[in-house]
Amino acid sequence: MFEYFANLFSTDFMPHGHCFLWRPEILWVHVVSDAFIAIAYAAIPFALFRLVRLRRDLAFDWMFLLFGLFILACGTTHVMSIVTLWIPVYRLEGVVKAVTALASVPTAFLLIGLVPRVVKIPSAEQLRQANRELEAERQQVRKLNQELENRVSERTAALAQANTRLADLTRALNLAQAMIRKADGTILFWSQGSQELYGWNSDEALGKDSNQLLETQSVTPLEQIQVELLNSGQWQGELTHRKRDGSRVVVASHWSLQRGGDGAPVAITEVNNDITVQKQVELELLRTNEDLRHFAYAASHDLREPLRMVVIYTQLLAKDYQDKLDENAAEFINFAVEGALRMETLLTGLQQYWQTADQRRANRTKVDCNLALQQAKLNLGTAIDENGATVTSDRLPVIFGEEVALIQLFQNLIANAIKYRAAESPVIHVSGEIAGGIATFSVRDNGIGIQPEYRGEIFGVFKRLHGSRYPGAGIGLSICRRLVELHGGRIWVEQAAGQGSKFMFTLNDAAGQQ
Repeated sequence: MFEYFANLFSTDFMPHGHCFLWRPEILWVHVVSDAFIAIAYAAIPFALFRLVRLRRDLAFDWMFLLFGLFILACGTTHVMSIVTLWIPVYRLEGVVKAVTALASVPTAFLLIGLVPRVVKIPSAEQLRQANRELEAERQQVRKLNQELENRVSERTAALAQANTRLADLTRALNLAQAMIRKADGTILFWSQGSQELYGWNSDEALGKDSNQLLETQSVTPLEQIQVELLNSGQWQGELTHRKRDGSRVVVASHWSLQRGGDGAPVAITEVNNDITVQKQVELELLRTNEDLRHFAYAASHDLREPLRMVVIYTQLLAKDYQDKLDENAAEFINFAVEGALRMETLLTGLQQYWQTADQRRANRTKVDCNLALQQAKLNLGTAIDENGATVTSDRLPVIFGEEVALIQLFQNLIANAIKYRAAESPVIHVSGEIAGGIATFSVRDNGIGIQPEYRGEIFGVFKRLHGSRYPGAGIGLSICRRLVELHGGRIWVEQAAGQGSKFMFTLNDAAGQQ
């Protein structure tokens, strides 16, 4: 081995060019090829060393340096191939190749072991995709932040409005005749309005039992009111309270139950509106109407007898003295009889109108409107036959009402349709249905109809649009309106499809059966 290195630069062998017989076409191909390979091998390590220097954050930089040394050694072997063409230093060439081998083997094994770790490093496309996803997430975050800011702004504005409404409500509640009390009646809040109504200030009222302080009286027992309040959370009705000066006041009272998170009652808000004057006016109006009703009923009853006397004796006068009276006198007597008869008709209608007001809910039962309509048709049988009228109906509901009143209602509307018939025979159709506890009926005819400007007037007492052209006192539709109102409903008229009129009316207290 010592001898080998001692003769490292010896040229005791023949140059490699002799193998090519020094033929230039072969010799220079090897020279040029090995020269370019050596130059390239020398440039690659320089590029790798520069990359490691500029990129201090580069992963596995030691591998780049080791690979650069390996490439440089490979390039040196090609340089030695050119040298040995003329200078046979084969021992030195062998050392260079041995160094290259020593550099290549560790490099190869280290590179093989490094491959799995390198594979885990994201590629440029993966990094770009990750960046795109990250940017999308950032955009989403910005969007969510903007939405959150908008919601915060909206909630802030809503909270400000709620605070404003709460302040307004507090001021309004303080001005109202209101109190807040516990379920046992202990007063927790006493408004300025309550102080002005009842006379006790807040310090005097707080902590007191409201029913004892005000000596509450009600048509409905207070125990029953409490039960209804617990069941529905609301109660409203009329109460009588005592004021501080001892006088009594009637109030329209509204109670609202407040519950805690566990559902247990915690407080009752009570708002009272003084209606004492209104109740006094209503009572006086009821007395006046009652007096008027008795007077009208008595007057209509008492005046009919003198009118009958006038008619009878005027007719006797015309009969006994018909030969002695001229044509004008007979005509005058006839006018007097017709006027007296019309007056009797009006008084009869007035009496019927006030009799209608005497019908009460005490007589109400479940009424099959189909049977009520059938009875009305039987009562009008002669008029229906004489006028060739056709009366049809759909299946009508069963309601809770006064049977006689409903028969009269159908009878008056059908009679009205027959009376105000057109040239053709009357055709009348009755229909009805129930929705939401309200029964709605219609009576449609093909008569002469009613002009829109008169549809609001025809339900008044003694309202007649056609003068003496049609018989009657103008009381029938007024009675219909009264009967409907006694059942908690309303009545109106519309233009029927094509020709005629359609009377519509509603009745409350529907029994809900078809």
